[in-house]
Amino acid sequence: MEFKSEDGLMAAALSHYRELVIAPMLSLRYLSLPFDKVLYQLFIHSYEASKAFSRYSDSPRKPRKRTNCFQEWYTKAIEQRQVNQKIASSLAASYIVIQFNTLLLQMESGVEPELIRKQAKLAFSVLINNAQP
Repeated sequence: MEFKSEDGLMAAALSHYRELVIAPMLSLRYLSLPFDKVLYQLFIHSYEASKAFSRYSDSPRKPRKRTNCFQEWYTKAIEQRQVNQKIASSLAASYIVIQFNTLLLQMESGVEPELIRKQAKLAFSVLINNAQP
């Protein structure tokens, strides 16, 4: 395959990333598992994807699309009474993105996995229904 320019190569890489990482990750929100179980799977998938594609950056639209998907997912979880209903879905979605990014940076920096697990549990406990932060 010929890319003709550096921009063509970047576009092909981003398209490949979208097909192999973003689409499968966002499809996890449709699983009929409890909110906390899907959240865990999303985080694991995000970590694996970040390792595999650490050299590629997101386009400006991808973070918004990811946040919108998390917002839809959180709204569904509110309806099913799986999450804290006092937290607006838009706030929860941006919070999830920020927490994922922070935890992924810690993983990349070599922070102990057990500490990261505890931090993630604490960070996301506020979103889970009946959680005590």
